[in-house]
Amino acid sequence: MIVIATTLSSLCLNSCKKDNINADRPGHPRPAPYTIDLVASQWRLNPGGIFSVSFPDVIPLNYASSSEKIYLVTSDKIAQINQAIPFRNGEIWATYSQGDVTVNYRGEPKNLTYVNIRVVIE
Repeated sequence: MIVIATTLSSLCLNSCKKDNINADRPGHPRPAPYTIDLVASQWRLNPGGIFSVSFPDVIPLNYASSSEKIYLVTSDKIAQINQAIPFRNGEIWATYSQGDVTVNYRGEPKNLTYVNIRVVIE
């Protein structure tokens, strides 16, 4: 009788065992991909002849450890600008830090107008 009770309780305990589905991902679950479109228009001149536009706190904090890709969006193409690329007789690039996005341009100020930027966080 004791053997049967022990066997039954052992089977019940084993059948109630739960596996940790997120064992390989410590902390909180990864958020869904996030895309935001920005317009760079208020350029300021920095030392070294670099113009920049900053977008403070545009990325939510729960995306801080995610990978980001920043794109220049024009009428005929979309080009990643995490590194400098040629643009309007100069070069343009963007940086991302703790929720802030900054777009930089080195070239003639007459070539700066409204510039469409897309930020994709994955």
